Amino acid sequence: MLAQWGPRVWAGGPMAFPYLVHVVLTAVALPFLTRAPETRASAAGGGRLTGVRHPRFRRVIMPMAPWIFGASGVAYAILPQLVGDRLGTWGLAYSTLVTVCTLGAGALVQPLAKRLDRTTSARAVVVSMVVMSAGLAVSAVAAEVRSPWLALGAATVLGAAYGIAVVSGLLELQRLARPDELAGLTGAYYALAYVGFLVPSLLAVLSGVASYPVLLGCLALVALAGTAVIVRHSRAHLPAETVSV
Repeated sequence: MLAQWGPRVWAGGPMAFPYLVHVVLTAVALPFLTRAPETRASAAGGGRLTGVRHPRFRRVIMPMAPWIFGASGVAYAILPQLVGDRLGTWGLAYSTLVTVCTLGAGALVQPLAKRLDRTTSARAVVVSMVVMSAGLAVSAVAAEVRSPWLALGAATVLGAAYGIAVVSGLLELQRLARPDELAGLTGAYYALAYVGFLVPSLLAVLSGVASYPVLLGCLALVALAGTAVIVRHSRAHLPAETVSV
């Protein structure tokens, strides 16, 4: 709202105000963080993250993790620009609405992700990938017809997929990680997730050889392929089993 309708105190003022808000909020929070107590002592000697070699990490978590923020990237970095010519002067407000709907859906759906989770299968991860594929397919249609409303719906579906994916992946991770490597393995998980933010850049590069509807459709097929891999290994190498890592 500040970027769209903020006061023009100086040139570029409205575009700068949102950043100033975040600067103030982080400055206020920082002193409290420095007084936060540590809740776990460091393990003597540390150790390598053997969990990343666990078959379930490689065949269930890894095929899903990049899609966590890949979905977000498509939703609020790609879709608004594809329908930008239909928005007039409302471009910034629409982009903000898409972001709010994406992240809002991701937050609201997280309790459902916990209910979908099963210790005997990767059901919640599979559901996240199915919803992800559907959201990408709707995004391809929205890019073809250049409908702001359809793009908003696609972003909401992708947001729901993001919410289910991030929670289901963390639950899988917590079951297979040793207590002394949980933090490190969680870091590895998020590093894979942040790879997904490269998706908009990759699509921008490839847009010179194919249209966005085609690229988004291909992305949906890639997501379905990843879903098939996860389904195949959904009940294999469960943490309760003895697995050589």
